[in-house]
Amino acid sequence: MNNNDYDRITEVCDDSLNEFINTHDRCVLLCLKEKCPYCIQFLPIVSSIAQEMPEVTFARINIDENKKTAKNLNVRTVPTIIVFYQHSVKKGIIGMKSKFTIQNDIRLAFATAHF
Repeated sequence: MNNNDYDRITEVCDDSLNEFINTHDRCVLLCLKEKCPYCIQFLPIVSSIAQEMPEVTFARINIDENKKTAKNLNVRTVPTIIVFYQHSVKKGIIGMKSKFTIQNDIRLAFATAHF
């Protein structure tokens, strides 16, 4: 997974995640494992979504290398997407899903976050 291929997805780690979340009101975190075949297939889908949703900031984290974050966010399955709105978790999306489903779930999480 080459960083240049996924310019709209920032790579974060245990030490930088809080700053990332606190800097962006609308953000999406992709939790993955570097050698997970599903994660490798899923990353281009999320990258495409990131290109189509410029109002949302996207990041990814390798949970093999960042176990503290995996534990704190209760990530047990990869890939997992966590949607944050105004610095709080609003939704978790677990496992492989279609691009359409992911986009709708993200939009719905932000739409219902105001209530």
